Amino acid sequence: AAVWLPEPSGGFRLDGEFGRLAGKLARDPRSGATLPATSALVLRATATRVAVASTDGGPDAARRRDAAAALGTPQGAWLPVLSGGRLVALQEFYADFPLPFLGARGQKWTSLSRVAAHARQGAVATVALREAVDDRMAVAEVAKRLGQAQDARAAVRTALDTVRAAFGWAYGSYWELDE
Repeated sequence: AAVWLPEPSGGFRLDGEFGRLAGKLARDPRSGATLPATSALVLRATATRVAVASTDGGPDAARRRDAAAALGTPQGAWLPVLSGGRLVALQEFYADFPLPFLGARGQKWTSLSRVAAHARQGAVATVALREAVDDRMAVAEVAKRLGQAQDARAAVRTALDTVRAAFGWAYGSYWELDE
């Protein structure tokens, strides 16, 4: 299995490979671990928003499919991962048996993908909420410590050190304007 994430350029970047074929499948020799958005397979998966067989792909997908087949796993499929109607990833799978993503069971996988996308949205929202709470706590701590500062230089140093510590930064500095 592999996960491809969209790039600002329109292509896809390999984010992770898993299983016994990890690191053994062909990659684009021009760009390394990327898949062009112009690949017929990528265009079809992103346009239809449903699973497609790897045998339906263009030369970019065929290189990976051929490598998978040579390693004993000729069956393949690509599944788009959507979040709020937006494509957030492509999943790539290979096996030595027919994959259940296509045909009669394809709709079941589409439904499972929706459940996974919903879980992803919940996790992203939880992280965003945690960051917002952490930010507010850091601001409150800075305000509390600024009230204890004896002069302007101590206030700046206290604010910088408090923010640095609150966000787990290893280093922080400030520069004064030399009048």
